Amino acid sequence: MGLIEQLHREHNEIRLHLKKIQVNDDIEILNQHFSQLKRVLISHLITEDNELYPALRSLQATEKISNSFEEEMGRISSDIMDFYAKYKYEFKGENFRGDAGVIIDKLIYRITKEERELYPTFKRHFPNK
Repeated sequence: MGLIEQLHREHNEIRLHLKKIQVNDDIEILNQHFSQLKRVLISHLITEDNELYPALRSLQATEKISNSFEEEMGRISSDIMDFYAKYKYEFKGENFRGDAGVIIDKLIYRITKEERELYPTFKRHFPNK
């Protein structure tokens, strides 16, 4: 399996957890999906940091898009880790749904942007990876 196919598969898994989170109020189910989401996100980010961005930075033609996406993901990752720190023990509370909605929106936006812009650029410049 190629790198982009792997990242797409992870995006699909992330989307699945986001959908389950959006439609559930059961604390146990939310805890389960947020824990699994965190695991997938960390793995996904490591793959991007170790494989995707270095390859894109290696070419002058793709260096700018790599830097832009990497910087943006750094900000989003920070927001996500803040969310997980805030709801460290349980995914509930007065502001939980609003905070979760913000994180979900950021992740959906980012996934869409990667799949529309970043991944096609990678495949165009690195067709064998």
